[in-house]
Amino acid sequence: MKKFFLTGFFLLLIAQVNAQIIATGYSGMAMTSYTNGADNDPIYMWCGTDLNNNAANLTAFAPSAGSFSFRWYYHNEGTSSWNLHSSDTGSSSTISNLPSDGYRVEIRNSSNVVVACYTAWVWNMNTEITADVNPVCDTAELTATVSTNSSFTYYNPPPSESIITSNTQIIVCFSAVHTYVSDLAFYLVAPGGFPTLLLSPNPGVNGQGPVCNSNNDVNGLCFSTLSNNNFDPCLPETGCGAATNCTSNYTGLYGTYGPAATSIEWSQLYGINAAQGGWAVQIYDCIGADVGYLSNASISFANLQTVCGGSSNISYNSGPIVSTINDMSCSPITASIFEVPMVNQGPGITIDAIVTTFWSSNPLTSITDPTALSTTADNLSNGTYDFTFTTNVLYGSAICSQSITETISINVNTVPDFGQIDDICAGGASPLPAISNEGITGTWSPSFDNTQTGTYTFTPDAGQCALETTITVNVEDETV
Repeated sequence: MKKFFLTGFFLLLIAQVNAQIIATGYSGMAMTSYTNGADNDPIYMWCGTDLNNNAANLTAFAPSAGSFSFRWYYHNEGTSSWNLHSSDTGSSSTISNLPSDGYRVEIRNSSNVVVACYTAWVWNMNTEITADVNPVCDTAELTATVSTNSSFTYYNPPPSESIITSNTQIIVCFSAVHTYVSDLAFYLVAPGGFPTLLLSPNPGVNGQGPVCNSNNDVNGLCFSTLSNNNFDPCLPETGCGAATNCTSNYTGLYGTYGPAATSIEWSQLYGINAAQGGWAVQIYDCIGADVGYLSNASISFANLQTVCGGSSNISYNSGPIVSTINDMSCSPITASIFEVPMVNQGPGITIDAIVTTFWSSNPLTSITDPTALSTTADNLSNGTYDFTFTTNVLYGSAICSQSITETISINVNTVPDFGQIDDICAGGASPLPAISNEGITGTWSPSFDNTQTGTYTFTPDAGQCALETTITVNVEDETV
């Protein structure tokens, strides 16, 4: 018989954070320990018996009466950013069945002004256990398994929305090892792939510019809103005609000198959230027979329009890389693209719950190692026993406890019963049965002698949990 128990220590059924965001039905909580100096946020834990169960839920309340809009975001660890989860209107908003992750809410009034922002992390601290008890004579063999979501990783929170405006200063820089740099076109790609902003065209393609033979490599070639200097890779005084001219060229124009120069259309980026991860650079190489790789890329934004205390300065930097520039690539599909990660987000911060296991019994028995998954209880007397396996997963104020109980019966030291053993006449067949009335098998010794009365011992086979027994068989002379 098996009994299963789940105990969640719901120390706080409803907890309120900053008076505006709550979690319900959770099992416990702890606080983050961010490494970048950000204000710490709550981590809520929910107990569950299914590893894939998402029981977490969060509710946000508007700071005053009236109707507000709620924009919920989840943390995207791949891009170190907040991605939109859902939106809602009213005086409160709830999101449910949440996977373990970080969540952020922005609350806006009827004028679309952000009036409150809150962040919380949720951890579905689920555990699955099994237990089996197998009686072997006077021993119970105890075996259990434990699978648990006992580890959780959170991250330094990325900036909230930081919007690019006409006042934002933007710098995009490239370093590359490549032959014939003038054959390359440089682009900035916004999150999601649109817009793709042309920074410098590929000479010789669709009339963008002349084909020219320039210096190799670039080291910190930058395009920026801070400068109106023109960049022309074919002109030695402003391009890459000399070894040093492909270094630190801050430019706001491309193409031919004078009135024909074409401005970079930075306005395409206005209104985009600079804190949304997924910014990338792309390099076209429309002319063959030259090869190389991107060795560093960086994107920086300053003087952003922020909400929720977001940063007005955000930077992305690849660090040293070797990202191949595809030769003869002259389309968005074939051209090399590299997503640039955000700077200073740091690695994930992993926390581990304490997992304990324990075997117990009723009535009390001596268990060899009560904390082991596999162990034994020995020298048991005849009777019925309940063996219970319990697992506790503990972190912060949460205690997730599960138990399984198995019931077994022990029946040892049985004396085999063979019923009535009749006398036989000399020369008759052996009356000794091979199996007892209880189904106990074994062997008789010594070998049966049908010529004289003798005493024989039955020895049960191994694992039969029975005692030896002795029987006398009377052999009578035949009557003439």
